[in-house]
Amino acid sequence: MEIAIIGAGAGGLCAARHASASYRCKPTVFEKSDRIGGVWVYNPKTGKDEKGERIVSSMYRDLKTNLPKEIMCYPDVPMKSSIKDSFIHHSQVLEYLEEFAEQFDLKKYIKFNTKVVNIQPTDPKETEENNNETWNGVENGDHVIAKENSGSICQVEKKKWKIKYFNSESNKTQFDYFDAVIVCTGTYAEPYYPDIPGTPYYPDIPGIETFQGKVIHSSDYRYASTFRNEEVVILGASFSGADIGLDLVKSASKMELQ
Repeated sequence: MEIAIIGAGAGGLCAARHASASYRCKPTVFEKSDRIGGVWVYNPKTGKDEKGERIVSSMYRDLKTNLPKEIMCYPDVPMKSSIKDSFIHHSQVLEYLEEFAEQFDLKKYIKFNTKVVNIQPTDPKETEENNNETWNGVENGDHVIAKENSGSICQVEKKKWKIKYFNSESNKTQFDYFDAVIVCTGTYAEPYYPDIPGTPYYPDIPGIETFQGKVIHSSDYRYASTFRNEEVVILGASFSGADIGLDLVKSASKMELQ
């Protein structure tokens, strides 16, 4: 069975490990960045990267986990005994994920710098034109399930998932067929903004359009020193707001959490 896994973060690595352990399964992991780790990859930059993709890192430099490491690990893969603290720095979580991938030899299944752009189910006997895309055949044992036919036409002989993906290194769009798809992109790829007409990025606060100070989303927060000696209000008192508030008190002259 050919299995597509989207995302090489904690969830995608776990899925790849178990899929690869079955002799009946062959995983392919699509990861749009150049490394594993997902949300745990720290990037000091904000905005867009050199490829024009939005930087999805929500890590700030001094972030520590708000859950103890003892309940964050995969059940049968504990963290190193040399790590004594329960609440650890984000870089230690990333190191743990990299060691997990090495332990189970998962990188050979990962297509790095590869972004999934479309997923759709196919019908048996589906025939469609190739549209100048590069097509890869998918095999199951000795039987070709998806095969190229007459150069620009391909035919699928039983129900599959068609995945179109773009590789930023080769600058090519390709598509393959899979028996199953596991989406492991998480919930933090895009910042949440209240859906208020006329204000697509920030809450509808009277006067915010004339406010002369900094206005950022928490996903773009990196350093407390950026707000040194400034008065800061944090809108939202859940996990992100509380964590950033604790970090900001080191530098801000005044900080309010609302």
